[in-house]
Amino acid sequence: MKTEAITEHGLEKKLKEVIGVADNVVMEMIALRRREMATMTTSLNKSDLLSKLMGSIEDDKYLRDIIISFLSMN
Repeated sequence: MKTEAITEHGLEKKLKEVIGVADNVVMEMIALRRREMATMTTSLNKSDLLSKLMGSIEDDKYLRDIIISFLSMN
């Protein structure tokens, strides 16, 4: 196996791209849910994990990291 296959030109580069996509998707999900919650006159009464975590975590980057951890455990 060539060294470049596991450096920036190979697997590392692909891994960074995949992590970037996952980060963006999760941040979009969080932003969408925050907008939904902001436009509702009463609080969203959802029992899903994201809603429950958002009720106690205000830092979106920290929340993103938790969600990605849950997703990667599969």
